[in-house]
Amino acid sequence: MPVREGSFIESTIHEKGLTTKFSFKVTKIVEGKSIEYDITGDSVGNGKWTFEPAEGKTKVQFRLNAKTNRLILSLFSPFVDLEKGHSDIMQKQFKACNSYLCKK
Repeated sequence: MPVREGSFIESTIHEKGLTTKFSFKVTKIVEGKSIEYDITGDSVGNGKWTFEPAEGKTKVQFRLNAKTNRLILSLFSPFVDLEKGHSDIMQKQFKACNSYLCKK
């Protein structure tokens, strides 16, 4: 199913014994340039993907502005680097996308 403005995307992440769930509502799409969305679930906020041509490839940038919305995440946040955990998950996803897209 194509992603359009108003689309909802459900996501569940299993990482290091913790399961987190999110819903993303696509709020704005600029064809070939960016996708913006609102986040609800275990975190709330918004995010934006941007796409930019660079030397025959596409540079992808991901920005996230969110806070935890789940008690256990809020309780552990002073002791666990949630930002690093999120960054690690995103890096795995980017590597998986890159290996998929670069297959010849």
